Amino acid sequence: MDATTNQSVSGRISATSLPREWLWRRRDVLCRAGLVILFAIAVHQLRWETLRFITSETVLRLSKFLNIRGSRVSLDVIELQGQQFRYGTSCTFVDVFIASIPILWNVKASLSQNVARGIIAGTALFLFNSMRLETAVLLYIHSVPWTIADGLLGGCSYFIVWLVIWWQRTWCLVEALDEAASDHTKRGRLG
Repeated sequence: MDATTNQSVSGRISATSLPREWLWRRRDVLCRAGLVILFAIAVHQLRWETLRFITSETVLRLSKFLNIRGSRVSLDVIELQGQQFRYGTSCTFVDVFIASIPILWNVKASLSQNVARGIIAGTALFLFNSMRLETAVLLYIHSVPWTIADGLLGGCSYFIVWLVIWWQRTWCLVEALDEAASDHTKRGRLG
């Protein structure tokens, strides 16, 4: 249905039909956006201790590879050249990964294809995030304020990730559901 079908006799488009029409055509995107919000909130309800340990250990080992002396202080805290760094849930990028699932999920692909895509995305995000965290540590150790080293770099990293996700977007849920319904109807007629 397009806006021209909602015209009155005088040829004007009904003002109340526009928001409903706009929302109806974007229901798949709105559904995915709602799931992104729910998934992001859910992620932060968990502690992710193992992932925080793995993330901090990766940065610790990368730093040692770059001849930066360091040691582990606790499960999620490392010390590099006398500075302690604590790794929280957001430092793992697990929030980005889980929240991106509704956007990256392709309803036209099989479950195994979507799982494979998720594994690739998760691995890429982990590697990208490890480089981001190591870069932040290097900048901070070389006297760049933490707000810039971590905050600005982190913000730019989130922006880059969401641009890549936008480029990879798979939503056309309405079209996919319409195709599935059409296929089902065709099969029903044949049977």
